[in-house]
Amino acid sequence: MIRDIIKDFKKVFIFDKSEKKFYYGKDYTKKIKKFSQSVRWRNEANYIANHSKSNFDLGLDVGCNAGYGTEYLSSVFESKIIGIDISNDAVNKANTIFFDSRNEYVLYDGAKIPYPDNKFDFVTCFHVIGHVGSISDFISELHRVVRPGGSLFIVTPNATYKFFALLDSFINKYAPDLSIRKYWFSFELEKYLKSFGFSEVKSEFFGDLPRILKHARPKNFGRERLVIIARK
Repeated sequence: MIRDIIKDFKKVFIFDKSEKKFYYGKDYTKKIKKFSQSVRWRNEANYIANHSKSNFDLGLDVGCNAGYGTEYLSSVFESKIIGIDISNDAVNKANTIFFDSRNEYVLYDGAKIPYPDNKFDFVTCFHVIGHVGSISDFISELHRVVRPGGSLFIVTPNATYKFFALLDSFINKYAPDLSIRKYWFSFELEKYLKSFGFSEVKSEFFGDLPRILKHARPKNFGRERLVIIARK
C-alpha cells in the first residue's frame, strides 16, 4: 500500500511511461460506471455546463466508457454527443444499454480521433487526460476536431491537491488508480493548450480541499479537481 501511494505521488512530477492497456478491462469498466453515476461526477458535469456560455448541437465525449456519463452530459448540454473510448468492452456496453439513445458510441485506438476536422461544437474530456500516452498528440487531436469558435472542457485530478493530500493518504483508506500516468498542474495544461492554438484558456478548481489546507483557506488552487475551459 505504501509503495503504491509513493508511486502515485511521483506522478505529480514524473510522467509514468509504463504499459497501461491491461488496466482497461471489464473491472475498470465497472469502476468507471459507478463513478460516472455518482453525485460527485455529476456535480462536475453540472459545473462545466453552468460555466459554458454557448449553445451546442453536437459534442464529442473522449473516454466515454460505458456511456453513463455521456448520457448525463447530453441531458445537461441538451445536445447530441458522440462518445469514443479505447475499451471494446465499454463501447459494447454503451451501445447495448443505450441502444435507443440519440447519442452514438464508437471504439477508437486512443491516437487518431475517427472524425474529420472542425466537426464538433464542443469536446469533453472527463478524467482522461491523465491517462494518455502522449499529451502533445492528444491535445493536437482535440484541437483538430473542434470547430472554430467551439469549446473544449477538461476535468482531471488536480496535481496541487494530490501534492498536499499525500499525508491524508497515509491516514485514510486510499486506493490509487494505477492506470493514471500524470497528475497535471493548471499551468502545464494551459501551456499545452495555448501552444496548439486554443484561446481563452481558463483554469478553475472544483471540489474538496485536502485536510492539511482546510484551515489555511487558500485560494481555490488546492481543490481536488482541475477544470479547464478553452475555445478554438
